[in-house]
Amino acid sequence: MVCDWFQLEDLFVAGLGCDVAGAYLLARGLITSPADLTRNSSSFYDSNSYLAVSVARDKIDGISGLLGLSIGFVLQAAGYLASLGTDSSTATGWPQALVGGALLLLGFLVVMAAGWLHRKLRLLPTLVEMSHYLVDGTREEFSRAALLPDWLKAAGYERRRNDDDLAFARRTAGVQDLIVDVTGERKRRATDPPLPGE
Repeated sequence: MVCDWFQLEDLFVAGLGCDVAGAYLLARGLITSPADLTRNSSSFYDSNSYLAVSVARDKIDGISGLLGLSIGFVLQAAGYLASLGTDSSTATGWPQALVGGALLLLGFLVVMAAGWLHRKLRLLPTLVEMSHYLVDGTREEFSRAALLPDWLKAAGYERRRNDDDLAFARRTAGVQDLIVDVTGERKRRATDPPLPGE
């Protein structure tokens, strides 16, 4: 009986649910709270930690949104092609409408859950990778001590009382070492002893 309620055209509405969720994830970086807007537009010495976390989240959400939209369009195309390729009449009624609505909601919820999981799994690796780069695009071997610890704190990770920058970054992000900018062109690894005059 329930199988009679499902129609090939229901793929259209499942696709629309994916499209709506994908569009939301894609636009989430533009639709932000006043508090986030204030943090992201404020000036900070050397780096705006909240802006760094925000752009990392925006990138991840953008990827999730594009995938959600793509899945939605594929489902809509499959529904359309399947309806063209079959010689069956479409049954109508409230049971069919309820199944269609349920599939729309299911598509929406699946894409939103996938987007949430994608952000949860990818935010930390994205911040770590971003912290390897200088402004000119040069990539350092290790994350920069001037960036990563503050970004981790802005992302919501708790810093323990005895944590120095390296201990905090090791515990939360699993990095092995950090690059410390001493002065000008002078740099050292956090595990190395301080340089003369530091």
